Amino acid sequence: SSPASARKVLCRKSMAPMERSSVSIAYGAHSRVDPRPVSDKAFVTESVKTVHHYLIKKGYPHPVTQKTIFRPSTRDFNNIMEFLMRRILPAFNNGSMEFEDEVVTSFKFLGYGFPISKTGLASVGVPHTWPPILSAITWLVGLLEYEEKAQASKEQDNEPEAIDELALEKFFFEYLGHAYFAYMTNDSEELDNLKLGLKSVFDEKIEFISSEAKRNKDINMALENEVKEIESKSNTLPEACEKLENLLTKLSQAHQDLDRDASVVLTPSKSPLLRSCKKATPGKSPMDNYDISDRDGSDSDESDSEDETVPRKRVPEWSRHANLSAAIEKQYSGKDIIDPDSIFPPEVQTCNLQDIFQQKKVKYTRRTSSGNWTQDKITTMEKLVYKRNMGFSK
Repeated sequence: SSPASARKVLCRKSMAPMERSSVSIAYGAHSRVDPRPVSDKAFVTESVKTVHHYLIKKGYPHPVTQKTIFRPSTRDFNNIMEFLMRRILPAFNNGSMEFEDEVVTSFKFLGYGFPISKTGLASVGVPHTWPPILSAITWLVGLLEYEEKAQASKEQDNEPEAIDELALEKFFFEYLGHAYFAYMTNDSEELDNLKLGLKSVFDEKIEFISSEAKRNKDINMALENEVKEIESKSNTLPEACEKLENLLTKLSQAHQDLDRDASVVLTPSKSPLLRSCKKATPGKSPMDNYDISDRDGSDSDESDSEDETVPRKRVPEWSRHANLSAAIEKQYSGKDIIDPDSIFPPEVQTCNLQDIFQQKKVKYTRRTSSGNWTQDKITTMEKLVYKRNMGFSK
């Protein structure tokens, strides 16, 4: 018994694509009636789910949904068949034959025991021809999953792992028997070979244990680093929560201040600035004021005749022709020319109906043609030209 009999030495193989030799071939199998309920609605639905799950799991490169598989187009069917067949037959659809002929031939080659109609392949997705083809695809998916699991199990068996303790013990007793026989027959060469074989087995065992110990050490170190990172983040969590709470408090206070300021601005009687302005405004002389009467007293001839008996109001001095002309001349000529923008505010950009009526309505914020003044407003260039022509800008 050689040392190699106690070791599991097989080379690792790639799993995709799988070799055709690993498939059980039943080419030329007799066609028979499919006993599966291929047209049953529940069976079709389950088949669609099976195929869709496999395509998604294996990285199917085209968009696919269960609805696509339930009623596929010819292009969808060709893409699905090419993706599945090439996982087990890499040379599928290489242009050597018509696509429908190659599908039928490939299924026979793989051992599918039921007939596939080429007419059905030419009209996939049709309710009465699609279920048998869908059943064949489901069978192909099952075959692929079986082959993949078998290949994975084979590769797992080939992994360098610990030699079974019973196999190691059996090998050691076999070594003792053969070594004793070689010693008794004075066969020193065989005895040296047996010693080398025993050393090889134990060296492999030691190497495996060392690699496992190193792997476990790396895993433990990674876990320790992850724990430290989590602990460091958890220490800053209370501080972050406190900062968040403070920001929320400040935000709430800012909202309250904003609401209070808005109520003061919108209520003139409560505005301290407006009250101070009213107090600071000196009383006007009757000669500076001119009260405008209501329209009610001037709507008829009768009222006009009655007004003749009422003393006329005194006209302010500033509005008399001589004084008014002099004031206008002073404003628009000479060295003391006055820019109206220094007295009156700039032109109104828009009309805010919510501010006017003190209530919010959707129709107030909707900007129609009558409320959109952007196209007709005075441009900046027009303002500059006006100021220059009027002599307002030096």
